[in-house]
Amino acid sequence: MTKIFILFLTLIFLGCKNIPIPKKNNIIEVPKKDTNNTLPSWYFKIPLHQYEIIGYGSGLSIEEAKTNARSDISKSLIVTIKSELNTNHTIKEHGNNFNETKEFQSHITEYTNIILADAKLRKYQKINGTFYVALSYINLPLTEKIYLKLKDTKLQPIDKRSIYNYSLFSEQLNKKFKYIPSYSLIFKDGLYYVNLNNKLFVINNSDLPLFFISKENKNIDFKISSKQLKSGDFFHFTIRSKLNGYISLLQVDEDGRIIVHLDNRENRSPFKFTYPNLELYNGLEAGIINEKNNVQENYILAICSNKLNLASYEHISLDYNINKTSLRFSRLDNLISECEYSAIITHIQKGNIY
Repeated sequence: MTKIFILFLTLIFLGCKNIPIPKKNNIIEVPKKDTNNTLPSWYFKIPLHQYEIIGYGSGLSIEEAKTNARSDISKSLIVTIKSELNTNHTIKEHGNNFNETKEFQSHITEYTNIILADAKLRKYQKINGTFYVALSYINLPLTEKIYLKLKDTKLQPIDKRSIYNYSLFSEQLNKKFKYIPSYSLIFKDGLYYVNLNNKLFVINNSDLPLFFISKENKNIDFKISSKQLKSGDFFHFTIRSKLNGYISLLQVDEDGRIIVHLDNRENRSPFKFTYPNLELYNGLEAGIINEKNNVQENYILAICSNKLNLASYEHISLDYNINKTSLRFSRLDNLISECEYSAIITHIQKGNIY
C-alpha cells in the first residue's frame, strides 16, 4: 500500500522593532494520489478457472508481494498465517522544499499447515516503487491434481517391487487411472515432492501419511501391542519368522524422518523376540514432535539376505528424534525393495494434560 505524506511547512515571520507583523502561514501540500489509478488494470480482475484460487498481493519487493499473495490465498482456504514485519526498505523522496528518508521494516514469516510453494505467478507489475502480483493455486487433492495434469498421458506402471504399491496414495491413483503409475518421492529444501513422469507435485505436510505403507507378510509375524496410542503411552512389538537374514526395524516419524531401531540384527530361523526387551524397558514411548493433536507414524520390519547400509540414518536414542538433517522417507524404496518386509501404521493422539 502506498502511503501519502503531506508536508506542512509553517513559516513564521517576526517583525523588527515594535511594529507588529501578522503571522503568515505558507502551506505546501503534496497532492493526494488517486490510488485507483496506481493499481494495475488487471488487479482483482483476473478470471478464475475451475478449482482455482487467485491471491493478490503488493509490497516493496516482489518477494514481499508474493508472500502477501500467498497469505491472500491462505485466507481463502481458511488457513492461519501469522506475519511479522522486519525487513529494511529505504525510500527517499525529493522535492523543492524537502529531502526526507523513511525507514520501512517488513519481514514476513508464514506459519501454515498447507504448502503454497507450487502457487503459480500469473501476473506482476511495478508501479511507483510498489510491486503488484497475482498468484494462482489449484485447490484440489494431490491425486486429483496429478490426474488433471496427466490423465491424457501414457504413463509407466509402477514396479511390482516398489514399497509404494502398499500406500494409500497408490490406491487412490489406481482408482483414478485404473492402474498405478510409477512415481518416486523427493525431499528438497524442506519440502516433499511426488516425481511422476518427470513432473514434480508438492506434497502438503498433511498428505505425507498417504505414502506410509501397510503390509502383511506371510513369512513375517510382526505385531504391535496397540496401533492407537496417546502421547506418553508405552508400546512394544513382537517379532517372529522362519526366515534367515539380517533384521532391521525402521520408524518413519510424522515428518518423514527415518529412525533406526534395529540395525542388521543377525538371526537364524526360527526366532521370536520382543522389542524392546520388556525385562529392561517399559517399552517405546509414543510422542508428538510438532504442535499437532494427532499424527501417524510408520514402522517397517525388514529381513534381508545382505546387510542394509544404515550408517547415515538417525538411530534411536532416549530422546525424541528432533534431528532435522536425518535422512527421509523418500530414500526408503530403494533401501528395502529387495528384502522381505512387513509394515504397520500407528496413530498417536495428544494425551490429556492434567
